[in-house]
Amino acid sequence: MDWSKTKTIFIFVFFILDIFLLTVFLNKHSASQFDIIEESSIQDKLKNDDIKYDKLPDEVEKTPLITAKAKRFTKKEVAGLNKQKAALTSDQTMIVSHLDKSIPLDKDWKENLKKFVKEEVLYGDHYEYWGYDKDQNQIIFSQVFKGNKLFKNGSGQILFKVNDNNEIDSYEQTMLEEIEENNKESVLPATQAVNNLL
Repeated sequence: MDWSKTKTIFIFVFFILDIFLLTVFLNKHSASQFDIIEESSIQDKLKNDDIKYDKLPDEVEKTPLITAKAKRFTKKEVAGLNKQKAALTSDQTMIVSHLDKSIPLDKDWKENLKKFVKEEVLYGDHYEYWGYDKDQNQIIFSQVFKGNKLFKNGSGQILFKVNDNNEIDSYEQTMLEEIEENNKESVLPATQAVNNLL
């Protein structure tokens, strides 16, 4: 057996095998490469989704965390309510009231309702109009602390029920008391908050 010829054949075969494996590797490598897609800005995303918005603030505020407890209303407080039939829940943290005269949702309904809250609802000056949830047929007033509404707080709001005749005929009220401020924390920047919602 001629070892020099065998050695040459092996070198040649392994050389061809190396070229083949290199070609396979390069093909797989190039196939697994993806183009880097640049993430579009929040403004571009909103524009593409045809969402209109006001100018978003640039500054990041620090606001205090607050702690509070649910107010327990008294029977004496509820007995003093006029133009409605009000009752307390068993834990006394909610007033459930039915109005003697419904408030129609006419062109002045919002002003009429705000006036009703200030004059006929317990601690009405502690609440401000939040919005009208047409899906739930509810008008929401949120409790205010130092000029800021307490966002989405079921323990500090008034929920007015809108009936099938498009009138407000009842409400449920909860309230927070002994509100204390704790250390301040940074709030999400407006653009990041909108991006999270999107």
